[in-house]
Order: sequence, then structure tokens, then C-alpha cells
Amino acid sequence: METFAPVLSVFLLLFTGVLLRKLNVLQQSDGRVINSLIIYATVPALAFGIFYGQKLSWTLALVVLAGNVANIVSLLIARQVARPLRLSRPQTGAFMMAASFGNTTFMGIPVVDAAFHGDPQALVVAMMYSELAMSLPVYTLGLWLASKYGGSHASIRDVVSPRRLPAIPAMALGALLTPLAIPDAITGALERLGACTLPLAMISVGLMLSARSFEGNRGPILVAAAMKLFCMPVIMYAILTLFGVHGLARQVTLLQAGMPVSIIAGVMAARGGSDGPFVAAVTLVTTLGSVVSLPLLLTIIR
Repeated sequence: METFAPVLSVFLLLFTGVLLRKLNVLQQSDGRVINSLIIYATVPALAFGIFYGQKLSWTLALVVLAGNVANIVSLLIARQVARPLRLSRPQTGAFMMAASFGNTTFMGIPVVDAAFHGDPQALVVAMMYSELAMSLPVYTLGLWLASKYGGSHASIRDVVSPRRLPAIPAMALGALLTPLAIPDAITGALERLGACTLPLAMISVGLMLSARSFEGNRGPILVAAAMKLFCMPVIMYAILTLFGVHGLARQVTLLQAGMPVSIIAGVMAARGGSDGPFVAAVTLVTTLGSVVSLPLLLTIIR
């Protein structure tokens, strides 16, 4: 129960978002406004606060490298798994993305924060993985893949910029300013703003979930969901072992690898011409399934 309680408390916030939508207090479209607030305000503030004053090690580089290698391995395996399922090319691209790209920012960072009781080093690992081994690949490799299988000509240059990924320069700025003394008023304001990330992110995920997404060919949807929740952590474990990553960094990275499908992956799939609704369906299934899978994964890796 000690392992499950912190993670389950986070999911209660997710179901708060579902409840607020059911009561018509908030609408699904309100999630976009909340998402903008998270991406452009609370996460950069959180990223700055996490990296300011922390000692960084080369293990972080191995975590980022391992994350990107795991993405490629997962995509290649998913392509092979998709063949006997007889999916169309747009569905194949969506299947590959859904099996590989996780919600490491909106869900991963809050879950890591709760599971490791706000450990600063755990949050450093979680943020590095989230931004450089997941968010950046989704906007680049993910969009390229969606375009390749979807037949569109979406430009990666249009979506990859500091404006789209503000947490990355915020991390760098926090690390660079570590030797300097920043007034308490500024760090205090950033800390309070960053602390809003957890409740806002989980409520936003709850708002965005919709049972209408779970339509169409349910077999491939469930296969992609199983790959994301169960196969991706196994792939990551093998790569981390190969790279010699152990201890807290291994635990946090494995937990991030087990996150449900990223909402942004569905957006990029649709933008590239692949099957966006398919990714949305897998997002729904994996998010609900992670209520059980994440506490179990946390129990195993500890």
C-alpha cells in the first residue's frame, strides 16, 4: 500500500478532471487552455526549479541516449507486429507511434514526483527523459514517421522550436545559473508556479479522455496498448542494463517508459496524415490501464 498510495493519489486528480467534464463544470475543449498554461508556464518554471542548484552527471546523458534507442527499437518491433494485423499505412504509422511514445510530461513527472516523494534527483532524471528522450522525438521522429505512413508533407521545422518546447531552454537556464544566487522572491514564485503542474496536468488528462475514442478495430488498439504499457519497460530495462545505468536513474527511467500513450503523439499522427483517432483510442486504454500497471511497475523496479 505504501508503494501504491502516492501513485493512486495522482490518479484521483485525473478522475477529478473526468468528473468536472461530466458535471459540465469544464468542457473537453478547456483542456487546450490548461495545456497551454502547463506547457508555457508551469512546466518551464518546474524545469528551471528542478535544475537550479543540482549537480548533473553523465548518467543523465546515458538516460537520454537509452530513451532514444528504446524509441527506435520499439518502433521497429511495432512495425513487425503491425504486419499480420493487416492495417492500412496510416494505421500502421499510428500503431507504431502509440506503441512507443509515452505521456512523460503530463503524467510522468507528476507520477515520479509522487512516487519518489519529490526527490530532486529523481525529478532531474524524469525531466531530462521527458524533454530530450520523448517530447523532442515525438515532434521530430514522430512527425516524420506519421508523414511517411500518412502521405502528407508536414514540416518538422514548423513544430520544433523553443516556443514549442520551452522546458528545454528552461532546464539549460536553471543549470547555467546554478553558481549564482537568485533572490528568494523569484525562486519562490517559480516554485509555486511549478507546483501547479501536477494537479493541472492530471485534470487536463482527465478532461481529454473520451470513450468515443475507443471505436473501430479494437484488436490492434489493445495490442498497441499492451506493447506500450508492458513491452516498452522491458525494452528500456534491456537497454539500461547494456548501458550500465543503475540505481535511482534506472528506476525513474523505467517508470517513465511505462507511461501511457502521449496525447501529443495523437496530435502529431493526425498532423502527418496517419490515423490520429487510433492513437487517441490507445491513449484512452493505456491511461485507464496505467492505474493498475504503473503501481505494479513501481513495485517491481523497487
